[in-house]
Amino acid sequence: MPGSIKALYDYTDGAGKLLFQVVRFQPKGFRQRRPDGKGGWIWNLEGVFRTLYRLPNLVQAPENMPIFIVEGEKDADALTNIGLLATTTAGGAGNWNKTSGMMALDGRTVFIIADKDEPGRKHAEGLALWIAGMARSVAVFELPDLNAEMPVKDVSDWLEGQDSRDSASLAADICAMAASAQRANFAAKGPALKPPNAPLPGQPARPPQAAAPDLICLNDVKAETLKWLWPGRLPMGKVSLLFGDPGLGKSLVSIFIASLVSHGGLWPDQTECKPGGVVLLSAEDDLHDTIRPRFDAAGADPKRITILRGVREEGTDGVLYFNIARDIPVMMEAIKQTPDCSLVIVDPISAYLGGADTHVNAEVRALLAPLSTLAADCKITLLSVTHMNKGGGTRALYRAMGSLAFIAAARAAWLITPDPDDPGRRFMLPAKLNLAEWPTGLAYRIGQVTLDNLGPVARVEWERDPVIMSADDALASSVVRGTHGEAERLAACEWLAKELANGEMAASDVQSHAMVANVHTRQLLWAKKELGVLVVKGGFSGSWRWSLPPGGASMPDAKTVPVLRPF
Repeated sequence: MPGSIKALYDYTDGAGKLLFQVVRFQPKGFRQRRPDGKGGWIWNLEGVFRTLYRLPNLVQAPENMPIFIVEGEKDADALTNIGLLATTTAGGAGNWNKTSGMMALDGRTVFIIADKDEPGRKHAEGLALWIAGMARSVAVFELPDLNAEMPVKDVSDWLEGQDSRDSASLAADICAMAASAQRANFAAKGPALKPPNAPLPGQPARPPQAAAPDLICLNDVKAETLKWLWPGRLPMGKVSLLFGDPGLGKSLVSIFIASLVSHGGLWPDQTECKPGGVVLLSAEDDLHDTIRPRFDAAGADPKRITILRGVREEGTDGVLYFNIARDIPVMMEAIKQTPDCSLVIVDPISAYLGGADTHVNAEVRALLAPLSTLAADCKITLLSVTHMNKGGGTRALYRAMGSLAFIAAARAAWLITPDPDDPGRRFMLPAKLNLAEWPTGLAYRIGQVTLDNLGPVARVEWERDPVIMSADDALASSVVRGTHGEAERLAACEWLAKELANGEMAASDVQSHAMVANVHTRQLLWAKKELGVLVVKGGFSGSWRWSLPPGGASMPDAKTVPVLRPF
């Protein structure tokens, strides 16, 4: 084998039945295989009807919708992801004449996007000649370079150089270039083709329909109250994101969330959690020696938790790795089969994106959009987990691994990060929430409980007091540590004592006033601890409030104020 499998590209009949696969290996290389009918594979295509890639899309699309043919499955997927109808032939440049199932091009408008090299141009011209006898029209064109420093060879190059644009504008530009391309008068090759009316294998899932807009008058839309899985923190019907460096307990936090949902109770901030079912996709931990013990340690009800291990192929014993690009219907079925399902966790989400490039906005957006739709349709919270990138910046929104599309798709995003002053303490801090008032952060430690026959098992132990440090401040701690000396900390104590002298205040108000007064969050937290500030919650759903202890504040002696050394 030329290496590990990087991507699988399915070639199916018109009804979606798998005929063969093109396998892309890492670092580079391609092979083709077909099912052996017993759950395994035969690494050749002997006797297989070779269709166009994404054939069901072609036969189901309206007849007036143009078809784009590119060189390679990755480029075809990229165009599909921005809303165009795209396909390719298996086997790379020059092998178009081995494809026997081209009848889907009969009477269609076809645009061929050529790779900008000699083999690519020859491939495009030969393919155009081959299909000219059946297509309504055929045009060949190339995508322009972005600039002198960013040459473009193929579709992927062109899209990756414009990852800040939305899919609709990218598709519009490609269609405009296609429309202006000179339609060549290619002569049909003739007898080498099957008759245009020869049947394709399999039947389309539905007959082609005329395209029409899907409209609804706003007057017919019923306004609904936003619902929450975790009030003010994890919304229902939306995608949320949990991200942080390895080893900080992201998976443990997600297991805690799932466990609490499975039996109901109170969240760490004392808001109510209603019981519900959970679907979990986990790619990094063993089900038997890690996942099940951790759920048991967290007090989960295992009868309400379903593990989605993969996708079973119809008619075989084979199980495929779950792929968001292909298997959203399978996830929906898993949700339906999990009673009262209210939460789906994907950990980590990057493991289930197939061959998509996680750093290309267009590819990631196209994959995450169906997840958002699924969450809304099924009225569940979809919590995706990912790592942090190595950018080293202090803006939390830019630190989730991969494309900005991950953050953009999430309605709530939470950063897991160490406490700058206590390496054994972790923070869960809001990095994005555009559906409610900005919440406070939470603090926890990774503890353990001893289970019968298993020994010690890790679990999350939450603290009650809120954390008012921002995600950006936490990431900037390496800079802040070298600037907090004795004078600054004493000044913070004096400021906080004066601020609370007239009575209790909402914690959020104290924090906002501190920002105006140029009192840094870490100075404020130190002053809160040193003055013995009392923290209470104003009612079941009220805000956290701070007040001075009975008898007032006792200012620290300057000699006892520690100075944090820089890293």
